[in-house]
Amino acid sequence: LYNRRGFATFVQCVDCGGAYKCPSCNVSLVLHQKMRTLSCHYCGFHRKFQGDCPQCSGALEIRGQGTERVEAILKEAFPDVPIARMDADSTSSRGSHHKILAAFQRGESRLLIGTQIVAKGHDFPGVTLAVVLGADHTLMMPDFRAAERSFSLLTQLAGRAGRGSSAGRVLVQTYHPEHFALKLLGDYQRFFVEESKSREVLGYPPFSRLSLVRFEGVNRSDVLFSAREVSERLRGTCDGRTVQVLGPAPAALPRLLGRWRYQIILRGMDAAVFRKWVAQADLSPKNKKGVRVVVDVDPRSLM
Repeated sequence: LYNRRGFATFVQCVDCGGAYKCPSCNVSLVLHQKMRTLSCHYCGFHRKFQGDCPQCSGALEIRGQGTERVEAILKEAFPDVPIARMDADSTSSRGSHHKILAAFQRGESRLLIGTQIVAKGHDFPGVTLAVVLGADHTLMMPDFRAAERSFSLLTQLAGRAGRGSSAGRVLVQTYHPEHFALKLLGDYQRFFVEESKSREVLGYPPFSRLSLVRFEGVNRSDVLFSAREVSERLRGTCDGRTVQVLGPAPAALPRLLGRWRYQIILRGMDAAVFRKWVAQADLSPKNKKGVRVVVDVDPRSLM
């Protein structure tokens, strides 16, 4: 499992530092080597990969990696082992997902590489080794549920190995082997205790209730002005203890699909009080047309 698709996460000029970025989302375009395209995984923008710098026409250096690059490296390391890759690119055509798994079941491919879809409920008794590359990608995400999601995903992948008569092994590549989410893999109760301690100290669910309020618009200054205006108004209606207003701050992806995004987080330490306060709160910005407000109650992600 390597939870990033494509060949490389970005390409950069060794002379001027120029790089290919999405014009709508301002994120690096991912190189897909087989199709010779650079793609944005958020809005779908893509362009042909020319092999030279978009700014000075200098030489480009390919950096980062995805499942496509991992596949290429493993084919060099194990030339006699038939390898298959399963991600959003290789399963885009109808029936391809079933064909890849069926070939793996029959032993026509012996090593299966993919994103998190390779961890989801597959039952292959002959699999005795499961490997996670770059576990820190999910563990270090800017979201309070990152440890929980990492623990869940790694536990799912570990369950793919050793389902037959032979014992299974699980290898996890990480820069943070001391992190409790990795040290406690397989011990659900201790992980629950450790994660609960952290959540309680920081005031995250289930010890509080959250609502995410995101402001989006084409004009950056208008969006930021609206987010600040609403947050200050809301602070004037709460005590700052039982109910708190955090932000505004740029979203994890500040610009997406051509729209700038800022957000505030509303946190309540008493569910009944918080519910009543949110129901009466005015979240509409004043005199700012073109700014959209999106409210997510009990958000599954703060991204």
